[in-house]
Amino acid sequence: MQEYGGIHLEQVGDKVRQKNWGTFTLLETKSINESFELAPMVITIKDIRRIQLSSLTDEAKEELKSYTGLSFEEAYSIYYKENISMEEIDQRAALSKTDIDEKVPYLEITYSVENKDSKELQFFRMENVTLMMILHMMCLLKISSIPGIHLWGQKK
Repeated sequence: MQEYGGIHLEQVGDKVRQKNWGTFTLLETKSINESFELAPMVITIKDIRRIQLSSLTDEAKEELKSYTGLSFEEAYSIYYKENISMEEIDQRAALSKTDIDEKVPYLEITYSVENKDSKELQFFRMENVTLMMILHMMCLLKISSIPGIHLWGQKK
């Protein structure tokens, strides 16, 4: 399989091996179908799926590691006042990264975005999701507790 394996998971327990990446296993799914307005957009959260990655290649682990810790921009916003060099800021960002375990659980959030305005609007992706909001939502929706949460979103 060449493309992202998670799209092929339909029922809890389904497993898909993605070439040069690892194995995806669907652990849990919860239909949400709730909308909220962020004028001029209406964002609908369709569902949340808990997926586990395993048997990851070393390259996949390195790619996933890049999503942990601070980005250079985040490190810069924290450390620029300390009069340290750009290299030192980059080192601090690198040191904040976390090694990836043999099994990695993550959440896949499926959503849609509707523009209610007559002006053109560009919406690329949900880049940052507030963890507290998600944990609160999980409690309300009675999704089981999830250790080691990693969040990635996918627009469908």
